[in-house]
Amino acid sequence: MVALVVDSKIRNQGIGKMLVNEAEKWAKEQGAISIGLNSGNRKERQNAHRFYVSVKSYPPSTSQKPVRS
Repeated sequence: MVALVVDSKIRNQGIGKMLVNEAEKWAKEQGAISIGLNSGNRKERQNAHRFYVSVKSYPPSTSQKPVRS
């Protein structure tokens, strides 16, 4: 996933979680076995890192997470 951004005016309403869930659903439908994530390795990205860890247990910064059970 690259450039997943929710407008700051409408954050904390579940939109980001919905987008991540749909991205994973789409990836599974395409036959993907994992999703790559790069949330940036910079101090100003700490909120994004916390989001990905809390929503889907993605480790911060650059990672891959299996999408198939």
